[in-house]
Amino acid sequence: VNSRVFDPAAPLAITPRAAKVEYLGDRKFRLVVNWEAQRATPKECLVFYHFSRPTPGKRTPTEFVGGGRPARATTQWDGVVTTGENWPMTIPENMPLGEYDVLVGLHDAGNHGQRMRLQGEEDSRRRYRVGKLIIEGPKGGGAVSNVRLVLPEARHVSSPRWLANASAVDFGAAKTAGAFRCQVAADHAVITPLPDG
Repeated sequence: VNSRVFDPAAPLAITPRAAKVEYLGDRKFRLVVNWEAQRATPKECLVFYHFSRPTPGKRTPTEFVGGGRPARATTQWDGVVTTGENWPMTIPENMPLGEYDVLVGLHDAGNHGQRMRLQGEEDSRRRYRVGKLIIEGPKGGGAVSNVRLVLPEARHVSSPRWLANASAVDFGAAKTAGAFRCQVAADHAVITPLPDG
């Protein structure tokens, strides 16, 4: 008996949320992201940050990137984990002032950078929108004077079907938020809980 939804490509029970940005001067800044982890990742992953904006007349957006290896391995994540406090990033000289989508995610450290499905506002490249980065400076362009973070108006709420063991299902003789095996004998029943995963 199984109360869990089966989906071989189900997202991990991790939701990224941008917390703050800190401008350090000289085109450098820090982006702090909180990862709400209901469960750890099955294998070690790295964190990536992408900053993207449409480029008029081009098919590909203008982008620059950041990220790194979190201090606590993703295989140990539980609860809220913060990244980016020690990852200063530099805005490349060729990046224009203006608004950039902040897209974050996790990728497998050992499987050709395969990106993990997470919970959140997902784009077509398994990146998750957590806000907008506003790069400010004088009207003529050039020097960067400040960097601001604008959070999404609506906070992403995961679908209940993706919440790990959110509510138990009552099967009459037994109730579970997971799965169990039931073997019926002539005078008794043997119920064996099955592990997650």
